[in-house]
Amino acid sequence: MEVENLNLTLFSEDGDELPDKNTHCETCGQRIGYGSRISRGTAHVMQAIYRRVKEKNLNAVHIEKELMATGIITKTQAGNRTHLVRLGLIIDLPDTGNYAITRRGQDFLNGKPVPREAFTKKTTKDKHSHALFTSDEMVTIHEVLKKGEYWEVPGFTISEGRVILP
Repeated sequence: MEVENLNLTLFSEDGDELPDKNTHCETCGQRIGYGSRISRGTAHVMQAIYRRVKEKNLNAVHIEKELMATGIITKTQAGNRTHLVRLGLIIDLPDTGNYAITRRGQDFLNGKPVPREAFTKKTTKDKHSHALFTSDEMVTIHEVLKKGEYWEVPGFTISEGRVILP
């Protein structure tokens, strides 16, 4: 499977008007979706995933076994993977427990602007969340990190699951 060529659905395919991210169900009152936002914490997890992908030279990382079990990230940080998937920065590789960096994730790590927020419909019967839309607000990794935190833009690409450095 060529991970870098997977496309994410970010807009309604049927052209219906998309609900506001704060819309609630008329019957039960629950919010109909989730908002995920790029934060300093999500940026740190993306950096950890990139470092492991670069080390292995393979765009597939098992977050629990390769990052959490080795102490690279905490259990709380590992929870950010849900937001990273919703934001389209990583993708869950089916039936493997692994995650891979997407083109949008690659852009983010390379210092390019990406949408800061995504609104995702709650899980459907097929047990998958679907990104409905992203915010117009764009952000780079440098804008998210604290002052004094340094991230050297790697300038990498991923081809056929392998990391290619400049």
